[in-house]
Amino acid sequence: MSDEYVLPRKATPDSPLRLAVMISGGGSGLRALLKHQQEADRAHVTTLVIADSESAGGLKHAMDAGVECFSVPLPREVKGAERRKAHEEQIIRIIESKDIEMIVLSGYMRILSSFFVSRWKGRLVNIHPSLLPDFPGAHAQRDALEAGV
Repeated sequence: MSDEYVLPRKATPDSPLRLAVMISGGGSGLRALLKHQQEADRAHVTTLVIADSESAGGLKHAMDAGVECFSVPLPREVKGAERRKAHEEQIIRIIESKDIEMIVLSGYMRILSSFFVSRWKGRLVNIHPSLLPDFPGAHAQRDALEAGV
């Protein structure tokens, strides 16, 4: 890949970017993306959701919306430093098989390696409902409002 930041193409409502959303929990950010993509002016469509746990509540939101879902937990059979790499390789295989154009990390709680991040340079975004690191956690919006931000 080039060192340049380049989206794969210009998205339009008639030809939206195909997103993979990676989650770890309840999927509040995923719900917002799914709701927004129902708007006429949207330029994205969530076509894949990957969770790092079968118990991630956001999987239900994706299934209810008809979005293809995968649960990809850390592989138990692999130990040590190779475990994370094996996990990320599984995710990469799924994403590449689905013709995904952009990845959204929405409450994804695993730190991704440079191996993974560099592969998606310019096409990987992390969304969070507050200003990090100042307002982490479940009450980020409340804490930010109380601080006057």
